[in-house]
Amino acid sequence: MKTMHTILIAFGLLALSINLPAQNPLGVNARVAPGYDLSVATDTICTAEFSVSPDSLTSYPYNYHFKDLSTGNINSWSWDFGDGKTSSEQNPSHQYDNPGTYNICLTVTDVNNTSGCSDQACQQVTTLTYYSLGGLVYAGEYPLNNPVITGDTGVASLYRIVNDQIVFVEDNYFQDYGYYWFGYLIPGEYMVKVGLTEGSPSFSKYFTTYWGDEISWTKADLLDVSATSQYEAEIHLSPVQVMSAGQGIIRGYVNFEQGNVYSMPPLTQTSVLLMDPDHKPLRFTRPNTSGYFEFSGLPYDTYLITADATGKPASTLTVTLSDGSPLVEGLNLTVFGSNTSMIPEKTDQAIDFIRIFPNPVNDNLTASVYSGISSPVVVKILDTAGKNHYLRYVQFEKGFMHISIPVPDLPKGIYVLIIQPQGNYMPVTAKFIR
Repeated sequence: MKTMHTILIAFGLLALSINLPAQNPLGVNARVAPGYDLSVATDTICTAEFSVSPDSLTSYPYNYHFKDLSTGNINSWSWDFGDGKTSSEQNPSHQYDNPGTYNICLTVTDVNNTSGCSDQACQQVTTLTYYSLGGLVYAGEYPLNNPVITGDTGVASLYRIVNDQIVFVEDNYFQDYGYYWFGYLIPGEYMVKVGLTEGSPSFSKYFTTYWGDEISWTKADLLDVSATSQYEAEIHLSPVQVMSAGQGIIRGYVNFEQGNVYSMPPLTQTSVLLMDPDHKPLRFTRPNTSGYFEFSGLPYDTYLITADATGKPASTLTVTLSDGSPLVEGLNLTVFGSNTSMIPEKTDQAIDFIRIFPNPVNDNLTASVYSGISSPVVVKILDTAGKNHYLRYVQFEKGFMHISIPVPDLPKGIYVLIIQPQGNYMPVTAKFIR
């Protein structure tokens, strides 16, 4: 389950347009109500039609969105929601007080009577069954504030898989008993992550951690609440690593990309991770309101820096601190603004390119890769005659990888980048222009 199907996600990374005006149309048992005639119109100049979608991304039960799909010269809409409530909006939303089956009717007309338009359509809708999701959050050996009150506050963030996209639903703050809870969830698959709020006494001691006890969303598990509630989805917060004190400082900025447009990242849902060269997380920090971050007091060493913004891949940068270079600043981390649909579907035994940028390449080439395996790989650059211009061995881990290759000495021309995993795996290749 650890590959999240992997989220299985096929990160259509440059697609983030989650157009969910009705928050994910679902099957809601919509059908013609018994005794209703879809064409009780006095004419055929216009046709009444509508769709019904449950609100999947809030905690309001029995809340539905109605979308007018009628055709013709229409300027008046009259909705009867079947519970005694009505609306004259074109695309209304309505929350029922109780579960049940309701007959919804839409009547459309031309009130100016220039076309003589009048028609009615009806559907029958049975409200969904809702579920709950919750669990204990452990900070060390015991749950948060249980049995010893530490004064820490936890925040649980809930995400739902909607049309192969990871979509934020809501935050839930909790203290008592170390237990988080979400209610009135429609059937589906969910992801939960829990962290401590800034100002909590233990804030700097634990990473934000996903269900499945993973620090990165690309490795997190999914919770299935399509058939039953989940009350024991416990999470063990991962502790930060104890590091010796040093003089090193790393500073940078997080960019949030939406296609070719840059904007601020979702700061409340983003962590910047400091890792060792083997991708083991060491520390974390949060960007400030302007997107800037800093790690200080670091021992001289080589580190990897990346960002974790749930559902969005991010670049990974390599930084080396030394006596001659104790301060590295001006780093630019990119959180790519698209969701899941760009991760290949079959990644359990494959490495796939996402993109090479820039292309044409100037002095440095960056290859963004999704790996469905943990494996040593050989990275090569060949020219069109087959001559090898670059050779490097890299350890890949499951998830997104970003390889930076200096190419200022490459002659102008067309080249092929080759990534060959160890074992019986096919290499992946991509062309670029220098």
